[in-house]
Amino acid sequence: MGLPAGRRAQDVDRLGSGDLAGQSAARIGLGRIGLDAGDAAEALRQLQAADELGRRSGQSLVRALAAEPLARALLASGDAPAARALLEETLAGCRRMEARPLLARLESALAELPA
Repeated sequence: MGLPAGRRAQDVDRLGSGDLAGQSAARIGLGRIGLDAGDAAEALRQLQAADELGRRSGQSLVRALAAEPLARALLASGDAPAARALLEETLAGCRRMEARPLLARLESALAELPA
């Protein structure tokens, strides 16, 4: 049996050693686990933290990596408009960066949102 989500998050913070991109990646992983477990609130918390860490890193790609799972968590929490806005904003940035593999994933996530 794994550690409780709160404990895992503490370990991420403690072991991150100032590597914001690495901490963001860890939070994305924890958020995906929350989504898979059906815990939208925990997923949203972890993925919003990942987004903030990406913002603080100053690396657009780091932040963009959190967008698709964060949009899924927003949708699971009942906020489809916020999910759509996030994906559209991130898509625009990824087009500027020419991040083609990420573009395809984001476009697919956007297409799956309710109209």
